[in-house]
Amino acid sequence: MTRQKIANGFLMAALFLLPWQTILLYRLIALPEGATVYGNLGVYVTEILIAIAFFVRGRPLANPVFLKIIRALFVFFAACFLSLTYSHTFAVSLGWLSHFVAGGMLFLLLLDDRTNIPQTVHVFLAGLILPCILGWMQYITGFSPALTVLGLAQKHVETSGVAVVATDAFRSLRAYGPFPHPNIFGGYLAVAILLKGWKGRTGLKSLKGWRGWVQIAMIALFTSTLILTFSRGAWLALTIGLVVFLGQALFYKKLVPHRAIPLLSIGLLTILLSIGMLQSHVLARFNPALHVEAISLEERASQYQTFPSVFKIDPLFGVGPGAYVFALESLSKGEPAWSYQPIHNAFLLLIAELGVVAFLAFGYFLFEIGRLMAKYRKTTGGIFAATLLLELLVLSLFDHYLFSMWSGIALTTVVFAISLRLAIES
Repeated sequence: MTRQKIANGFLMAALFLLPWQTILLYRLIALPEGATVYGNLGVYVTEILIAIAFFVRGRPLANPVFLKIIRALFVFFAACFLSLTYSHTFAVSLGWLSHFVAGGMLFLLLLDDRTNIPQTVHVFLAGLILPCILGWMQYITGFSPALTVLGLAQKHVETSGVAVVATDAFRSLRAYGPFPHPNIFGGYLAVAILLKGWKGRTGLKSLKGWRGWVQIAMIALFTSTLILTFSRGAWLALTIGLVVFLGQALFYKKLVPHRAIPLLSIGLLTILLSIGMLQSHVLARFNPALHVEAISLEERASQYQTFPSVFKIDPLFGVGPGAYVFALESLSKGEPAWSYQPIHNAFLLLIAELGVVAFLAFGYFLFEIGRLMAKYRKTTGGIFAATLLLELLVLSLFDHYLFSMWSGIALTTVVFAISLRLAIES
């Protein structure tokens, strides 16, 4: 029993600290044109906590209904390691796979019957409170200090390359929180808002007493901070997710409408107030005539033009896990180092880096998840689970971090595992 408590303690610590990017670097691999973040090889503190929890807990005890999904995951693992053998940037690919292995450990830990999912969700949500406060400070002051022990790099609104929302009249720093980019922060918050809805699914009962005020404060904090990330992908993911969620709930008659009204109303009111106060900033994110937005759209469009060339290097086994920017540089030398970026589509990035073989293996993994989810689609937990996965799908179509960075791999893992647990337990 003591051993399991220790393992659970490390797991909960990892989930709480997941937003913080403290990393122990062991090697820096640069492009000929200069340094790139995708060549920074290291181990994150949260990965160490996950590994300790995994080995202390021992053999996973997952529900038998998950066995086919776990088997499919190991098939995908095998395909990833096969791709590694064909990588032209072996050290980079091996470094990326170390993050993927940590994600696999986290997945198995969360599927384990000894992991309490309500507690897991609570800790995950609590871990986002300080990042939200930091995000507000970043937006208000236009500055974020460097603090290596927490994985924070210095950012200033006037620094070139920092994510901002800007017009001729203003220039504001987008909320990074402790994440490498505001889009990643936005993805976490979009997922957190839906999980907060699951925690408060009992409706008015959950809003009584001091706990009710905590619920209200958290949903207001999460929704307002989501606006401050100015992440269009996260906004779209949450919007589509909530519309589909309400449609499922009403269609299957699994949620009495009045139960959802309190938290939905608070969240919607916060969003409307935030948009009202930041109207010019929000509209700027949808104005392609502005310099900042024009550059963003141009970069994304150019990535789709160069993708076929990268994919053709090795269609079967890919250019190597985590090696997209290095393959891209080999095709177009002499550009600024910062211009070499993974394509902003996680599925296309996956097939380019891992090849068709691994992509089919990943499809097999998704198929097994979908087959299980279909059995529970009419339950309350199944509805929440399907909506979480839909949010993940939307995020993956507009950005690469779910596959290219540890924070994204961790978010993907958490969503997959929690969705499966919610589906069969609610």
